Amino acid sequence: MSYEKLANLTLKLGQLTDQGKIDWSETPEPGTFQVSFSDYSVLISMQRSVDPATPDGTVDYVYVILDDEGVEIEKFTDLDLVRYNDIYNVIFFKIMESTYQTARRLALGSERAVNSILNDLDVLSDEVPF
Repeated sequence: MSYEKLANLTLKLGQLTDQGKIDWSETPEPGTFQVSFSDYSVLISMQRSVDPATPDGTVDYVYVILDDEGVEIEKFTDLDLVRYNDIYNVIFFKIMESTYQTARRLALGSERAVNSILNDLDVLSDEVPF
């Protein structure tokens, strides 16, 4: 498979995640999130960078494609797509980072939590002191 197709997959996952059209969920593996399609699933996670040119503590974002039996059939990172940054006029690290952060928020229910806290704060601020 060409990395160009993987670049397109990354762009579409990022765009549709930003639009709220993809329903990411938690997996048993901490820090890994999943979306399922008809015959395949995509996992997104982050790992310590394997690139020796990057400083310690740098992360790479990883996509894994699983078949309907949970077998890994493809795995790639933002580093694999670096050569396409100029072709697509994007930085794939940033796209995958944004997708990961949004997937995490969706899967963990961050928006629900923030809405609940805001509602509680609104109730507190509406209370009239005596």
